[in-house]
Amino acid sequence: MSKIVQLRKSAKTTIPKRPAATGRHKPLSGDETAPKYMTPAAKAIWSEMLPDLAERGDCSKSDLKVLSVLCDSLASYESVRQQLATEGETITNTQGNRVSHPLRYALTGERQIIIGLAVQFGMTPKSRPASDEDEPTASPNISADF
Repeated sequence: MSKIVQLRKSAKTTIPKRPAATGRHKPLSGDETAPKYMTPAAKAIWSEMLPDLAERGDCSKSDLKVLSVLCDSLASYESVRQQLATEGETITNTQGNRVSHPLRYALTGERQIIIGLAVQFGMTPKSRPASDEDEPTASPNISADF
């Protein structure tokens, strides 16, 4: 067996568990209400994600504004996906040529926002905090859509 293969097998990288929210950062209770400005779809996502984040214990009330951005982006992403499913991935421009639907650019932008924030909240396989027993956590996994 080559040294590179041996090194790869022996190198076991684990992501350290984030410390629990303490000090001036109040931990989430899981009962926090979504901001009033959020759409109903974003509020539904909020209600789905918040209990898992609160149970993990590494998020605090100071994270709620960023969580609202994530929920808004997820709701927008789903809305754009539905609209593209209805209207199609391409449109005919004024010259009569088939071109990519302009909403595809919005979809790409929302996807970048979502992935960036999902990493910050530990919601992707690589960024998810490892438990002491290396069991899967209750963290919501939004990366399955991407």
